[in-house]
Amino acid sequence: MELTDEATLESVSQELNRYSTAVRNYRLFREDMHLFAHDSAFDEIVSNMAALHDLRAVQRTEPNNPNSKNGEKIDKLREKIDHAFVSAVRLTTSGITADSKAKAKKALASRLLMALGGAVALVGPMLVMVLHPTKLTSILTTSCCVIAAAVCLAVFMVDSQPKDVLACTAAWVSVNVCH
Repeated sequence: MELTDEATLESVSQELNRYSTAVRNYRLFREDMHLFAHDSAFDEIVSNMAALHDLRAVQRTEPNNPNSKNGEKIDKLREKIDHAFVSAVRLTTSGITADSKAKAKKALASRLLMALGGAVALVGPMLVMVLHPTKLTSILTTSCCVIAAAVCLAVFMVDSQPKDVLACTAAWVSVNVCH
């Protein structure tokens, strides 16, 4: 098969067209949409895959050339690509793990703070009303704590609707009134 053969030229032209379209789409995917930051590891994988594609195309045009070392080059390129993929996966998953661990620690701290705040909010007024058992102390303690709790709930319940704040405040009032 000669390179001047019309079918071979058409095949090479189609392969080049597909390759240029793939490179254009890859650049559009990475840069225009800002999905990935610039990363030399991905660029190395893409360039090695393009070189592998080129070597395979040459190997298809010269299937019986005994002097060709394309088979060895293809094997080495495949090993490089495999190693680069493994490294990229490790790097990506380690970042996800570190990010999820940071989120879990933040969520734990938030839950602990909420639990301690709730305990103080319930036990504090109860201690005041038990240690000073007068009606005035009970009314003043309940009123002040309800106002403080309502303000705190309104400030810290940022993802809630007003009815949620009202329901939490009402539940907290009912607990305080029982004491």
